[in-house]
Amino acid sequence: MNVRSVYFHHCISHVHWFRIFNKNKKLRYLRKRTFHKTVDCYAFGRLYFGNFIVIHVPFVEVQRNFFGAIFKIGLIEEFSKLLALMVVYYFIKKEFNEIVDGIIYITAISLGFAILENISYSLSSEDPFTLLFHRSVFSVLGHISFSGYMGISFYIHKKIRKNYLGIGLSVLLAALAHGFYDGVIFHPELNFLFNFIFIALIFLQFWFLKTALGFSEFWGLLMARWMMYPLLATVAGNSAAVRKHLSQQ
Repeated sequence: MNVRSVYFHHCISHVHWFRIFNKNKKLRYLRKRTFHKTVDCYAFGRLYFGNFIVIHVPFVEVQRNFFGAIFKIGLIEEFSKLLALMVVYYFIKKEFNEIVDGIIYITAISLGFAILENISYSLSSEDPFTLLFHRSVFSVLGHISFSGYMGISFYIHKKIRKNYLGIGLSVLLAALAHGFYDGVIFHPELNFLFNFIFIALIFLQFWFLKTALGFSEFWGLLMARWMMYPLLATVAGNSAAVRKHLSQQ
């Protein structure tokens, strides 16, 4: 199996998701406004995954059960994405000025992370193109869905108030989501739950994105703002500072 061939077909598989993203006017405008920095985050995510494979994986023995899925695979991978966002933040500080940016940039990192992960799995598979197709649909969206909560928490930490508790909670939630996703795959008797968990994670991520867009200076959604306050209160530990900050946008 040729690495270049696998890489090419994987890139083609992402065209579908870019087309979906491009249909929404608000998301299309936001993509144009942050395009170059988003691409930088995407590239950094790919680079960081290479480092992740070389440094972390050889020292972690993973059991194919829920414990291993949550506390080894989920916790390590999701915390690694957050660390990547922390590093990238110092290069995108100027553009990191809305709560939705937290979701967008950690999503870009997750996409970069996912593309190399998919290629690495495919190169060791007997049927690489079938595996690549399935992972391009499920794994890519899965990685995006796991990480959105961390992006929101990190924005609050940097732009509103110190939020160490919220960041810890968001990493735990991301690890749990990632762990349940992998866990039902590891246990054949629970495979029937995969579709329910996958769809729930996707809808939750889009809800985060839609409500976060409501705080953008370019379009205000009053209902979305009121829906977001309970979530932010949970993430930040105290909604007062969050409410004051967002009411000024």
